[in-house]
Order: sequence, then C-alpha cells, then structure tokens
Amino acid sequence: MTQHLTIEAGGNVGISDSSPSYKLDVNGTGRFTGNLYGGANVQNLSFASGFQGDKWQITEDGDGEFENIFIRGGLTAWELIINRLHYQSGGLIIGAGGGKIATIEDATVGAEVVTFEDPEGNLVLPFTEGAIVLMQDFDLNRTTVIKKIVRQVNTINSAGTEITFQATAGWVPGGGNDDTGIFAIGDEVVAIGHTSDANLDASLYMSAVDSDNPFLRILDGVSTYAKWSLGDKTTIKLQLGNLASLANYDIVPAAPGFGLYCDNAYLSGTMVSGGDEHSGDDYSTTGITLAADGSLHTPNFYVNVGGEIGLRQVESVLFAQDTGQGIKISGKEIWENELDDDASGITINFHGYNFGDTRYRQFNICNGQSDLVLVAGGKIGTDKFVEITGSFDVDGNIRSTETKYWSCSGLNFGANTPDVSDVIINNASGSIIASAADIGFTAPVFLPNGAIISAVEVFGNGAAAAETWELRRSTLSAGSAVVLASANINTQDTSISNATVDNNTYHYFFNTSTLDTSDEIYGARIIYTL
Repeated sequence: MTQHLTIEAGGNVGISDSSPSYKLDVNGTGRFTGNLYGGANVQNLSFASGFQGDKWQITEDGDGEFENIFIRGGLTAWELIINRLHYQSGGLIIGAGGGKIATIEDATVGAEVVTFEDPEGNLVLPFTEGAIVLMQDFDLNRTTVIKKIVRQVNTINSAGTEITFQATAGWVPGGGNDDTGIFAIGDEVVAIGHTSDANLDASLYMSAVDSDNPFLRILDGVSTYAKWSLGDKTTIKLQLGNLASLANYDIVPAAPGFGLYCDNAYLSGTMVSGGDEHSGDDYSTTGITLAADGSLHTPNFYVNVGGEIGLRQVESVLFAQDTGQGIKISGKEIWENELDDDASGITINFHGYNFGDTRYRQFNICNGQSDLVLVAGGKIGTDKFVEITGSFDVDGNIRSTETKYWSCSGLNFGANTPDVSDVIINNASGSIIASAADIGFTAPVFLPNGAIISAVEVFGNGAAAAETWELRRSTLSAGSAVVLASANINTQDTSISNATVDNNTYHYFFNTSTLDTSDEIYGARIIYTL
C-alpha cells in the first residue's frame, strides 16, 4: 500500500505520487460516484485568462473561461456578451463600442464622469474620444420612451478607467431639453457614430418595438446625432422591413409598406415588381432604372411613361428573321442593313392594314413647323436628285435652296428720257450705249413667283459707273412703285427690302439715273433662291 499512497509530514497526500505537491496529488484517473463539492477555483494547471489565454477555469464565484463549449440542450442567460455585441432594451444596436455603466463618479448633466463594467478585468474601455453614444430604454408596453440620453465622449483619464461625457451637436442635455431621464448604474450605453474617426461612425439598428416597426437599418458616416436620427438621409445605406419611418422624413414616398431601401441593389436572380411607384429619377447609364413616373431606363435603351422608346450609344437592329431584311438605327440615322445589295431600300406604307391590300395609310413627314427640309444625297457620288414614280401633287410651293440666277442683256434696257432715240444698239455685245447726254433707261424684270432675291447688280463700262440703278416693284392695280435695291452701276446690292417676289400683286423693273454720252450698259443680274 505504501507504494501507492504517500503521506508526507507536512500533510500532503499522494496517490501513485511519491512526492505530492498539493494536499491531494493524484497521478492517474479518479472517479467519484457521489457529489463533488469545492470551496475554491477549479482549473487546468496551465490556465491563463483572457482572449489570448489558454485552457479553462471555473471560479468559486461561478465565473468560467473555456476554449470551446458545446451544449446539447437549452441555454438560459440573464446577460449575454459576445465579443462586444451590444444591445438596447427593445431594439438592438450594433455599433463600434458599448457597455454597462458600473459607477457614476460625477453626475453633472452634460459632463458626467462614469466607469464601465469590465468583466474580464483587462481595463479595456468600450469607447474612444469623439464617440457619439446613446442610452435608450422603454416602458413595458413598448410605446413610451422613459429614458433617452445622447452624449459625446470628451476625455478618457490617463488610467483608462473613466470616461467624461460632453454635449454633442444636435442634442441639448438636461431635463426640459432633449434628455429623458438621467444616467444610472447598470444603464446600457452604445456607440452610434463618431465625430472624427470614419472607421467608427457606422452602426446597425434593429427594432421590433419602435413605431413603424419592424425594420433593420444600416447607417454609415454618422458624424453627428442628426445623421443617426434620420436628419440626413445620406447616412442611411440600407433599411429592410417596414419603410414607414423613412417616409416620415420624405426619404421614400408616403405609405411605402414593407420593402428595401438602399444605395444599390445587385440581383443575381429575377426582379418582380407588382407596383407602380418607384423612388428616384436619375436615368441609369450603368444599370436598370425604374423611375418614379413609371419609365424604364437601361444604358442603351429606355421607355418613357409617355410612350417614347429610345436607343443610346449603340446601333440597334430591327429585322425580320430568316428574310434577309432589316433596319438599323444609330443616333439620328436609319438604313436598311440586312440585305447585301445596292438596290435595297426602306419602304414605308407600301402595304395596307395587317400587311394586306386594303386600308392604306398616308405617309406624312413633319417637323412641327411650317417649313420642312428634305435633303437628297448620299455618301457615294456628288449628284443629288429625287426620283418620283407616279403622279406628284403639291399643295403649296416647291422651293429649292439652290442659288439661282436671272440675267438680261443691255438690249433689254430702253431709253425713257428725254429722247428715246438717242441710243446706239451694239449688236456684237448686246449692249446699249447713250449717244447723247442725260439719257435714262428702264428694263422689265421677270422672276418666278416666290423667288427670294439676295443680290442685284447692273453692269456697264467704266464711264457708266458714276451713274446709279434701282430695282423697283410697282402695284399692278395702282402703279405705286417702291425701291427694293439700288447702287452705282458695277456695284452689287445685297440689302434687299421686300425680297420675296409676289407676281400676283406687283411687277418688277430696273430704272437708272440719266447716263452721259458714250455711257454703256452691258446687262444686269439678279441672284435668288426658290
């Protein structure tokens, strides 16, 4: 027996241990068929406390530390702390810090000095200077806020054990102001933002008891209390569930019901929309936008609520499958693209209703104004023409923007004063020469109705350049004439009054000042468009 049991003079007892270090030192496996009671700690010999520690320990106070724990049955807990996951009564806030007040060293409202519980004894404070923190509680029926306090962490003492609070922007401390209640030992305090550290200004808030519940809200960039309390919608990155609280701040439309509000949504499956109200009107250039007015926009295609269908950036092809025929659209251009043939073209309203031979349609081209410009031409060749097969009925004028010219020789001019006979006709050049002094000339002008005159000039020899000419129009009914253009001979006038020719009301003619002997008129030219 002495080989297995050792009793030393100091009272240590060893079982299969000849040199026991403890009152009972067993080298082997023990078994108890009854209860085992102890009045002190039970732990592994190599136990070290903390998150960086090792092994396990159960203290006489009931605290325990383990590497892992596996529970097959239920777990009932009064307080559950999971690596800095914190909560508020009735709602759950996950922020960048939180804890329970252990002591209140100074209760001055707006400048409170407090300490926080430190279950592990590591002197680790849950907040940093600049943190915006909140304490909130509800009564049992979850309808009335009985305590709500918002503060900012001002300073932390050198020992790292005490925090001094201060007022924060957007919240006035004190009863009768924004505070409801005062701090008390045991109050849960959680960080909702930070005034200076962008890594600590985010939080998650879940509630099943607030008004307009339930919802999950994610906020980021909370540098003031207003940015957490929906005063600034830019910090609300996501809300899931009941969106009515956002509608109260005009962030979403009224009575939105349950849904999702977020900056962006990336879907790998199908999107089904059964409503007709959407938030936001910024037309997408990278994804799909459902605008508030019901329009649909994608990077290269859109349908507006008024029925407008549009294309952006790329060429779109409308084609009849297996026919070799189709239309391509790019920007403002449309062309037949599928048929590889120079004779291919676009046909509009060749057939009637339902591709049949009845109920034919008119083809109208309009631009909403009184004038419409049609351009004939192409990228190959320089000739521009329009070929019409069949009758061509015009209700109005046919006008060409091409510059046109009307001219006459000097023979068209006749002497009118004082002696119509004092002229010489130059048969070789078609000009007319004054054979005496003070001879005036006139000549009729015949332009097409609707012509628009842009320039006029009468030509003659150098001596005639000292004299002047006029283009006049005179009413057919009364013979009342006005000057449309005038200049010296051999000088062009482009400032034309009443430039549009109206042959229904007027006739047109040239008139000159009196020419001297040997002054010669070669001819005249009028430039116009029609």
